[in-house]
Amino acid sequence: MMQSKLSAAKADYLKQRFLVTTFNNGERNINAIQSLDEPIELYFLAKYAENDNNLLLHIATHPDCEIATAKMMFFRADIEGFLKYGESSKDFFLISTIMFNFQDGLYKKQYFHYDYREDPEAASFDFSEAQGKIKIFSSLIKIPARTRVEYSILDHFHHRHLKFYPRSLDCKKSKTKLTFNTEYFKINFAVPSGFSKVDEKNVDCIISLWNFTDTLNDKFHITGKSLEKVLTRPTVLKSDKSLLIFYIFNAKPFTLNNTLKNVAVMMQDELSYLEEIVNIADVETACHKIRRFKQQDSWFAISAEMLITSENTDEKYLRIIFMEREDLLFSLYIIADNPADLSEDKMMEIIGHFSIT
Repeated sequence: MMQSKLSAAKADYLKQRFLVTTFNNGERNINAIQSLDEPIELYFLAKYAENDNNLLLHIATHPDCEIATAKMMFFRADIEGFLKYGESSKDFFLISTIMFNFQDGLYKKQYFHYDYREDPEAASFDFSEAQGKIKIFSSLIKIPARTRVEYSILDHFHHRHLKFYPRSLDCKKSKTKLTFNTEYFKINFAVPSGFSKVDEKNVDCIISLWNFTDTLNDKFHITGKSLEKVLTRPTVLKSDKSLLIFYIFNAKPFTLNNTLKNVAVMMQDELSYLEEIVNIADVETACHKIRRFKQQDSWFAISAEMLITSENTDEKYLRIIFMEREDLLFSLYIIADNPADLSEDKMMEIIGHFSIT
């Protein structure tokens, strides 16, 4: 039976074997990829290969490479360079290989969901020019409904806990700031004006906003009670207008190679889980577009605005901020009654409360 889920252990094995450079007589033994026989393993490697064309070519020519995997590699490649410079473009051989394989019918099945419009790693290019010059382009942009690839959600949430963080970490919380000391840096988050820390005994009331959906078991084969056991408790700051739910995670379950992972991709993955934990009634236009930028040598990402509902409260508005630094992920859920309190300026103001030394 074809797998549509990948365990944390299997993901770590693939990462260490193929994504992190390993050496055999001075070279990575990439030919070992031919030993893989599950399409989900190839999909995983293609997703996190990060422009490793040698690895991507091995995936593109693998007999178990399926259509969604091939499309993902195609749309993440330098299509604009291919259209302008042809054989001299850096991804010419990869793009050509994928196109020829599509034309020859080598990619016979599509098991997984892929939509280039939702992929923050998809490359920019002239759509009209591609339609005119690439004969199979109309086939490539078709989006049939297929299974979304999901890794073990319980493993994913469980291993985010700070007890799995591989280095020393000292967390201190006062009325005016949250401080995180590691071996390499110190991060302060100054409590914004008008906010105060919610007592631990009242945090449960805040968490009641999370309302596990009926489809959780259908999609992930788990119950809300099982997931609730592995969810990390946050620090909650409250003002008259909004809540700031502050999490800090071990980023290893998000970071699947030995470099900084794109925080926009981290958030994209997080949003796929969020819709099973919170009732999202409405979203801002182009909600899949996630703003990503670097500040103080750390990557930040800001989600679009979402309208959420709960049995326990009135409608609220939600935005999320991610900040990643050296295997730590800081996640801020900002919840407000008024969308004006979640404006871009307000988000940047919150980000300005981080200081890193």
